[in-house]
Amino acid sequence: MTIGLDTALNNIYPNMAVNATIITNVKDNVLVVPSGAIQTSGGQSTIRVLKNDQIQTVDVVTGDSSDTQTEISSGLNEGETVVTGTVKTGTGTSGGTTGNSPFSGGFGRGFGGGGIRVGGGRGG
Repeated sequence: MTIGLDTALNNIYPNMAVNATIITNVKDNVLVVPSGAIQTSGGQSTIRVLKNDQIQTVDVVTGDSSDTQTEISSGLNEGETVVTGTVKTGTGTSGGTTGNSPFSGGFGRGFGGGGIRVGGGRGG
């Protein structure tokens, strides 16, 4: 690939290395979610959403994606909360691990995790 610069700069020399981001597509008013929130099995993509304090799995149709975000063409509505991860916590030990490691489950009771509220954002 050859990229030409639109201005001549005095501090650019032949064979210099450069990092560039090349934008190939821009979309407005689309729903995007973190790509890691999407699970695909048998050709069907799903995401987990929080509805009425319960996690539900919904089928979605995906569109364009970047290295971190994926467009959702259908199956998700603006304002829904997408579950991006869950952590089940409790007292006691898990897997022989003890103490207050974030992996030991020793930080109280209940259900925790991550989530994002989906809004019309910029995709690309």
